[in-house]
Amino acid sequence: MESQVVLITGSSRGIGRLTALELSRRGHRVYATMRNPEPIENVHVERLDVTDEKSIAEAVSNLIEKEGRLDCVINNAGYGLLSPVDTATDDEIMKQFDVNLFGVIRVIREVLPQMRKQKSGKIINISSVVGVVSNPAMGWYSATKHALEAVSASLASTVFPWNIYVSVVQPGSTATEFAANLKLEEGGGNSPYGDFSKKHQERMKNILTDGQPPEEVAELIADVVEDPKPHFRYQTSERAKQIVSQFVVDPSGDQWLNQQKETFKGWINT
Repeated sequence: MESQVVLITGSSRGIGRLTALELSRRGHRVYATMRNPEPIENVHVERLDVTDEKSIAEAVSNLIEKEGRLDCVINNAGYGLLSPVDTATDDEIMKQFDVNLFGVIRVIREVLPQMRKQKSGKIINISSVVGVVSNPAMGWYSATKHALEAVSASLASTVFPWNIYVSVVQPGSTATEFAANLKLEEGGGNSPYGDFSKKHQERMKNILTDGQPPEEVAELIADVVEDPKPHFRYQTSERAKQIVSQFVVDPSGDQWLNQQKETFKGWINT
C-alpha cells in the first residue's frame, strides 16, 4: 500500500504512542505530537498542545511544508475527569471540554484546508463506548465523547464531497494507564458522595488491568487509516460492540450517514 502521511495528537503514551509505532511499522510517515515532545523510534515527533491554536498551526504547517500533503489526522489527545456531575467545578468541566472536544475541533479546522485542496483525507476521532452510554463517576468525560460523536457525524455528512472521510473509534476497557491518569475532582473530600470517585478509580484500575490489549486498538486504528472507504464508527472489541449495540441499531453508523449524504450531496459546491 502507498505510504500515507499521518498526524496523531496525544502520542506520548498509551494508544496514541502505540498507533504511531504501528503505522510506522507499516511504512507510513507518522508525525506524533504531544505537549512535551519525547522521542519515538522511527517517528517524527512535534510539539502540539490541542488547547493552543498557535502550536497546532505550527505543527500542521511544518508537516505540510515537509510533506506537501496530509492524508490522515488521528485526534487522540484527551483525559478523563472523575466526578459526579453536580460536584465538578466549572473550571474542571470547562477544561475537560477544552481538551476533549474543542481541542479536536481546533485541529480539524487547521487540517481541513489542506485536505480540501488535495480533495482527499481522513479524520479519525478517538471516542469511547461512553460516547454512547454513560458512567456514574465520569458524566462530564462521557459528555465530551457524546459531543464528539455528534460533531463527527455532522462533519462526516458535510466534507464528503471533497473525498474526506470522518470516522470515530470506540474503545471499551483497555489495558492502559488511563485509570491511573484520571483527574479526581478537587472538592472530593467535601462531596456528599464521600470517596465515591476514588473508589470508582480503584474499580476502573482493576477493570482495565484485564482490558483489551492497547496494541489491538492501535492495529484497528491503523486498519482504518489504510481503508480506502472506512466506516463511520468502529468498536475495538466484541465487548465494546455489544455495549454500543444496546443503544444503536447500526453500530457502524453507515446507514444513517449514507442517508444524510444522499440528501445533501447536491448542496455543496467543491
